[in-house]
Amino acid sequence: MSQLRRMNVAPTRTDCARRIQECSRLPYSATEEERRLDDETLRIAELGVRGVLRVVNNGPHEVDLGRNPVDWRKVDQCVLSAESRGLCYRMRVIHALAVAYAHTRASKYAEAARGFLDAFMGAFPILTPKDNRGGHDSLTLGIRIANWAGSLPMLVDHAAFDAAFVSRVVEFLRVRAAHLDGHISTGINWRVFNADCLLRVALHLGFLSEASGWREHAVRVLNDAWFRQVLPDHVHYERNPSYHALMTKVFLRLFQFQQRDPSLGLKMSLEKLSGMHDFMLACTKPSGYNCGIHDAQSVFSGNVRDRFSEKVHEEAHKARDYFSDWKRFRREAGLPRT
Repeated sequence: MSQLRRMNVAPTRTDCARRIQECSRLPYSATEEERRLDDETLRIAELGVRGVLRVVNNGPHEVDLGRNPVDWRKVDQCVLSAESRGLCYRMRVIHALAVAYAHTRASKYAEAARGFLDAFMGAFPILTPKDNRGGHDSLTLGIRIANWAGSLPMLVDHAAFDAAFVSRVVEFLRVRAAHLDGHISTGINWRVFNADCLLRVALHLGFLSEASGWREHAVRVLNDAWFRQVLPDHVHYERNPSYHALMTKVFLRLFQFQQRDPSLGLKMSLEKLSGMHDFMLACTKPSGYNCGIHDAQSVFSGNVRDRFSEKVHEEAHKARDYFSDWKRFRREAGLPRT
């Protein structure tokens, strides 16, 4: 029996924090990479303490929402593209602040995280899917609630996250996860991201009575996408280097979940993941940029984005070090370097 099933009882107002921390000790807790305080994460956290959001899309951007209170209306009032505003609403800042607090124990990070969460719940108390202020499309909403749920275990031991506030956040997440459960996209990378985010919320909040249903639905969708969206040559069916790399990362994490707890029922295979990593590496030019096929970004793509300076490309469009990713995957999987 899954460890989560044994915990699947309704929480009281006072034990949410304890249940959250219990779930964080299960095999699905944040990976070492997700908890690493690198330079970019610290930069996002430090800006967050000042009430400033940092997003990177066609170059880095900063949006000052203020502090005490944070004013989320400023996102829709700024001159950024709709895509960049959506990145603001994914709230990577919460994860960055949580990681910074976990590493430093500095109260300023936890207090800033509470400020962002409290202001967002106040600004968008109800779901308005047809009015996308607040980022209520399924992709943005899913990533946001997964960020919140994954960050809570690192924050709930701070005084700013008192029992009443934690219960309020959990209820806010419960309503939005239930909405996502009923509105998973029917195709492309959105379907994978939606189901992956639903699964992550279900695992982090496994004590909620609805969590087992979310988990089972998400696993069915992810297994279906694994067989339908990853083609026989191990290429993601959108045939886009950027999306392929993202899907490779998601499916690798799911494979790792599967290894830790086979009772989840995930079906990812090492052979197909190996092929996905090979293609990801093949799409990377010697310069480190991806090859720019379809709408993937590259410094030589001829895209309008190329009007920006080389420095912006270094920050925004250079690929990850996929060769290191490839080597690490094969080493951890026990595969030869061929």
